[in-house]
Amino acid sequence: MIGDLINFSPCLKIIKENIKDSHVTLICSNYNFQIAKNYTYVDEFIILDKKNMLKNIFFNFKKFFLTKYEYLFQFDGKSNSYFIAYFIRSKIKSTICFIKAKKFFGITYLMSRPPKFLLKIFYDNFIFCDENYTSKESNKSRIHYQTNYFKILENLNFKINEKRNLFF
Repeated sequence: MIGDLINFSPCLKIIKENIKDSHVTLICSNYNFQIAKNYTYVDEFIILDKKNMLKNIFFNFKKFFLTKYEYLFQFDGKSNSYFIAYFIRSKIKSTICFIKAKKFFGITYLMSRPPKFLLKIFYDNFIFCDENYTSKESNKSRIHYQTNYFKILENLNFKINEKRNLFF
């Protein structure tokens, strides 16, 4: 969604400012690319099409599976994104684990995406985001997505000078 990209936009700039000779690659949909192509601090784009996911993976095989990255930030919460991120080679992987209330046979339970055991296997840096909007307790502790993005960067000791969304 474009809103996610706009909320993440200051983080792209923060990454570029903190790692001077970095090469920032953004994986996005064609829809988000129409905005993202204007971000001068993104060096390369990989555009994924949901309808042709296997073709996308094959076409970008080298970038996804053979290239070694310093950092990987997976923040969109989509199952396909988590799946691809598991296999991307990166020194440090960061994500947000979304906690959602689900019902099964009338019983409400909390489910994390990705599951907690996968977080511990594949990610070095993660935080939890409670999306149980019906719970009064979770409404007190729930944090805005963008705040979570900045927290992930702070955990990595990135200096954050500005938190303003960027839209061109």
